[in-house]
Amino acid sequence: MTPCRIPLRNPIYDETKSVCVITKTSTSAEVAEKLEELSIPQIQEIISVEKLSKEYKPYEARRQLMSMHDLFLADHRVLHSLPKHLGSKFFKTKKFPLPVVLATGDIKAEITKALSSTMFTPASGSTTSVKVGTTAMSAAQLAANVEGVATCIAKYIPGSWDNIQSLGIKTAESLTLPIFNSLTAAPAADSEESKDESMDVDDKPAVSAKESKAKKSKSKAAAKDTEKKSKSLLSRERPAKKSAKKSQASKPVVAATSA
Repeated sequence: MTPCRIPLRNPIYDETKSVCVITKTSTSAEVAEKLEELSIPQIQEIISVEKLSKEYKPYEARRQLMSMHDLFLADHRVLHSLPKHLGSKFFKTKKFPLPVVLATGDIKAEITKALSSTMFTPASGSTTSVKVGTTAMSAAQLAANVEGVATCIAKYIPGSWDNIQSLGIKTAESLTLPIFNSLTAAPAADSEESKDESMDVDDKPAVSAKESKAKKSKSKAAAKDTEKKSKSLLSRERPAKKSAKKSQASKPVVAATSA
């Protein structure tokens, strides 16, 4: 997916940062000459697509190039060909080049605008991240950047704020601190089901007073019959137990001796 430039109220890439510019092969010498005349301190290296494809073809060479610079800018005319030359690692580390117009217009203004921006790449999943500042910034500067970036991101996401579940801030080594959560209302289907269930309970047929009395009398009669049967069984069993006790008590104790 093509990265989008989002302007920052407080730029991240100051004069201490290193920037690499990737140019079109046919205009590389011309653009390099103009950039050198402008003396932009952040620009530390200028590479043509041809040089990129030849000298940085090995994976290790591309990895070193990626670690050497904080930001990559590229002529918008060659942006579509860079994924095969740079590899997926540039996407994963959020260092894929930002597009700039280097053929015509005010190149210095274009570069300055890019240095005052951050990159947002729409993700295919449910989570994405955008660089909004550094730990060297004050809380007020970070808050201003977060507010501006969040407003811009909402324009790129289908459904805008209705489709944003949460926002948080974090560093590369910290946990995410949530700053916004969208609380959705309970679905209407649940309330309808609860209404239907309550209606089912209320719609049960009522039992008349006569029927309830008849049921109570029947249950009482059944309980009495059960009680009588149990008493009769107990009375029959008692004599047998007494005779058993007598027979057990009358058994003789035999002492056997041997000479």
